[in-house]
Order: sequence, then C-alpha cells, then structure tokens
Amino acid sequence: MRMTMLVSDWLVLDATMDNAGAVARQSGGRDDVAAATRSIRQEGWDQVATHGSDDGWPPHGATTQVELSVAQWQFVADQLRHWAAVAASVGDVAVADQPGSQLAGRIGAVLG
Repeated sequence: MRMTMLVSDWLVLDATMDNAGAVARQSGGRDDVAAATRSIRQEGWDQVATHGSDDGWPPHGATTQVELSVAQWQFVADQLRHWAAVAASVGDVAVADQPGSQLAGRIGAVLG
C-alpha cells in the first residue's frame, strides 16, 4: 500500500521506528519488533532517499510516497500511537498531541 506524505512526516515515522527498535533491542525478547522497525526504516530510506537533493534527502516540505504492506502500516500506526501515549503519560503534551499522533490518525483513516 502506497501512501503520500511530507518528508517531515516520514522523518517522524522513521524516528519513531528507531526509538521502538532501540527499546525492543535493549529490553530483550522483542526481536520481532526490532526486525519490523529495521525493515520499515530500510524500505523507507530506499524509497524516500532516491528523490532528493545532493545529500540524498528531499526537503522536509516536499511530498514523497512510501509503499509498505498493510501489516507494516498498521504496525507503524500502532507504534506512533504507543509513543504518543508514552509522551502523554510523562506530561509531554506537545509531543503527545503531534505530529506522530496526527500521522497515526491519517494512516488509520487510510487503513479504515
């Protein structure tokens, strides 16, 4: 499933996958999460970085398309919601309200 988003949205998604993967690796026993985050990040890099400036990355305000499986998009949305909830639980309302939770909502709307 291909989704169009701003490069800045991809960067939020990528950072969230990076955090989720790091926590999974550090906590042990979550090799499935670590592998999923690594795969999603690599697929995104391969797709997004091919449409860019001299450093390989397009400007943050540019749009890009990323194709992942429906299961991968669902995993992404779940992780974005999870980390927004973590931010809210520690009182970081600005992070909890945006942009990851907004992106999760947009992905969820597409997935139905």
